[in-house]
Amino acid sequence: MSQEIIDRGQAAKRLLENPDFVFIAEQVRQDIFTQFVRTNVADAEKRESLFKVVNGLETLVAKARMYASDGDIELTRDASIPDA
Repeated sequence: MSQEIIDRGQAAKRLLENPDFVFIAEQVRQDIFTQFVRTNVADAEKRESLFKVVNGLETLVAKARMYASDGDIELTRDASIPDA
C-alpha cells in the first residue's frame, strides 16, 4: 500500500466534490466560452489563447480525477490483501 497515493487520491476527491471548486470551474468554462463566441472568427491568436486556458483547466480536472481513481484502486488493492 502506498499511503501517499491514497492521501493524494483522497485530496483530489475532496477537491472534485467541493461545491466551490465545481462552481468556479464551471464559471471559468462559461466565461471562456462567452469570450470565444465574441471573438472574430479570423482572430486565431485570441481563440488559441482561450483554447489554452480551457485546456489547462480540463487538464487540471483530468489529473485530479486520475489521482482520485488511483487512490481508490490503491485502497481496493490494500483491502484485498489479507493480513499476515
